[in-house]
Amino acid sequence: MCKELNPIRWDSLHLLNTVEVTLDIWSAGDNMCRTARYSALMNALMRGDVKYTTISGIILENACLVWRCSDDLLIERESFLTWAIPIEESHRVKLQKIQEHTHA
Repeated sequence: MCKELNPIRWDSLHLLNTVEVTLDIWSAGDNMCRTARYSALMNALMRGDVKYTTISGIILENACLVWRCSDDLLIERESFLTWAIPIEESHRVKLQKIQEHTHA
């Protein structure tokens, strides 16, 4: 089961850091969730739902370059949390409904 998002660890950061560090924090070592969350995060970056800058300072004008250059990205904390927290809330509600149905 995927672990929950822990925004407390990011309170003092403006940028979350690289995609890899963001996934480490968000997935907490769960490889199956990490794979799913990587795809979701990269799609959110390509759509512009999550903002980023690049370590190298290069401006990525093509959405496909975002995926190819994921090692160069620094994720903006606030836009990530705005995007990720509703996903986590939805996951919690679905999990609760499954548990209630299983125990009924």
